[in-house]
Amino acid sequence: MFRINRSSFRTTVLIAFAAVMVSCAGSRRAQQSVKLADMYNPGANSVHPEVKVFHLNDSLSELNVQIYPQEIQFSIDNPDSTLQGVVLFEAELYNVKDSSVVVDTVSLRLTLDQQSLRKPSIQQKLILHAKYTECYVLKFTVTDVLRERVAVVLQMVDKTNRNTSQWYKTTNIDGSTFFGMAVRNGASLVLSHPTKNLDSAYVFYYKQLPVSPSPVVAVRALLPPSADSVWVWKVKDRKLTFPYEGSYLICADSLQGKGVVLGQFHNGFPKRITSCQLLESMVYIEPGIVDSSFIGSNCKLTLDSLWLSRTGNQEASRELIRIYYNRLFLSNYFFSSYKEGWKTDRGMVFMVYGLPNQIFRYGLNEVWVYGKMSGKKSTRFHFRYQTGSASPNDFVMDYRRSSNLKWRTITDGWKNGKPFIYEEEEDEEGAE
Repeated sequence: MFRINRSSFRTTVLIAFAAVMVSCAGSRRAQQSVKLADMYNPGANSVHPEVKVFHLNDSLSELNVQIYPQEIQFSIDNPDSTLQGVVLFEAELYNVKDSSVVVDTVSLRLTLDQQSLRKPSIQQKLILHAKYTECYVLKFTVTDVLRERVAVVLQMVDKTNRNTSQWYKTTNIDGSTFFGMAVRNGASLVLSHPTKNLDSAYVFYYKQLPVSPSPVVAVRALLPPSADSVWVWKVKDRKLTFPYEGSYLICADSLQGKGVVLGQFHNGFPKRITSCQLLESMVYIEPGIVDSSFIGSNCKLTLDSLWLSRTGNQEASRELIRIYYNRLFLSNYFFSSYKEGWKTDRGMVFMVYGLPNQIFRYGLNEVWVYGKMSGKKSTRFHFRYQTGSASPNDFVMDYRRSSNLKWRTITDGWKNGKPFIYEEEEDEEGAE
């Protein structure tokens, strides 16, 4: 079950789910022999770093890191007897063509003093050796040395062409790195590219991108549909503003699907706040909400009625609502790419099935397993990164390689007030 206390884009997320161990594999072999902390379970980590990669030239890339000093343990047990915290950054780069071999490594040991605690966040930069035309997986580890706790982030580093999103450096007006892809209403960003003139840029604007189709639909959308409008943006002082809600694909060239994507979403993102927003996001477990019969109806009344009909009593309905919308919140936090995370393939699966028991990576692929790896009842979702995408977080489900999905069984369970939460003993019955 999720319990979340979050005031803005980034606050500590508390979850009562059990931690799931994540391992990486390359070419069907283990990329790392050690188990990784669960990437999609913030409650398993005491430190929650944010990372963003920008390419500097054809051979070098810049890893930007943001940490939050209040998450780090401080102590006066040091030679200076002053309040200090110690953080270790370690980055390992793997080429997706042979992800059992480390291409580059870099590390940084950072000592934080008492002044650091007065800062909301601290940013650092590390340099990686990454070649043009190649695609990599970055394993980034942050260790709180005094607490002896480790957090791991896996990030795609896509250098396959000069219009991938990581060639477009996005910074705030004060020069600090802009993390994520969701821009607040009224905010301005500075955009630059090491090899292209961005005095003007092409903008593909999408007012409302569609949700992912259910897993029983084999055809997946690899790129956004046609833009609602396209214009050439004359960038004054390279500052960009985002006047309308929706997704903005910004590119130096008129190539739809290339460039960098940023979103000016509704107030409260990554949460959804209004009754109509909450109703719309029930589409995975209540497909009928897309029908015209719901248009113009009282969203609050319809929303309450739909959830109450699943359990028959308010207390049970409140628990069902908490589980579903906490999953939606985390889907937006972890899986947003060229659209809000809850609309993506991984976000859809996370909302309906919850946290996977196991996740492993090899090459461009990320595999989610619900159940034991050898269990007959286990469900597998296979996602593949789309190289050259406008987002380094663009993973699309491979329907042919996913198996035993049980989609209708799981969604029927939601209709009967039973959210899917895997219990190990159920899989043991079928793992003989």
